[in-house]
Amino acid sequence: MINAIRSEWIKLRTARSNIVLMCVAIGAPLLVSTLTSLFNDFQFDDGLDTFGATVLGPCYICVFLAGVIGVLGIGQEYRHNTIRVTFAAEPRRSRVLTAKVIVTTAFGAGIALVTQTLCYIEASIILRARDVHIGITDPGENLAGFVGQVVLSGLFTLLGFGICAAMRQPAGAIPLLLLWPLIGEGIIGGVFPKIGKWLPFRNGLRLPITGDVGDETLARVGAGLYFGAFVVLVVAAGWLLVERRDA
Repeated sequence: MINAIRSEWIKLRTARSNIVLMCVAIGAPLLVSTLTSLFNDFQFDDGLDTFGATVLGPCYICVFLAGVIGVLGIGQEYRHNTIRVTFAAEPRRSRVLTAKVIVTTAFGAGIALVTQTLCYIEASIILRARDVHIGITDPGENLAGFVGQVVLSGLFTLLGFGICAAMRQPAGAIPLLLLWPLIGEGIIGGVFPKIGKWLPFRNGLRLPITGDVGDETLARVGAGLYFGAFVVLVVAAGWLLVERRDA
């Protein structure tokens, strides 16, 4: 199992597309956070909105790009037919899939942790010079949003893996992963507001949000568990299809 995990890590960190996505996933939120810290007037009532505007908000970019990395974690192998070589080297497909799940999920959560930490550091430095306070534990909900963003990134990466395991085509899986949460659920929630509270992505994207969200979603823990259960179902379906289909 260790060899399988090491093999998947090598694939992940050496693929050029993953390197580019990783750089963008870190650089883009950092740029947005820097510009926000420099030019926003921060006429907020408390530190919740300040922390959200400079750290949590920009890092949504990282979450979606981490999901794309999850798609490519298995999609590139199907695209280039290297999945056959992988399964020939390790005929036990469940071991290969387990290694992919561990590596991609850990990478997605890790990249969010690094990105948020960098955004927090640079925002703190800039805002301190402007006499604006920002604290990760003051008020306490900031820390919950910080952790929620890391969890969300890991789940999004795992979801990308599950979708592409089922579809086997990154060209279809990536638009579905990116457009459905942003457009599809927005339309459904607007037309049928009563079921908006139970849309999985709306609950997942609630994890990093600080402050009151009303009754649009479940509470943070409930929303996380609900979205996590949805991700597990998608991954289980993709896993079953990979096990039963020809490579």
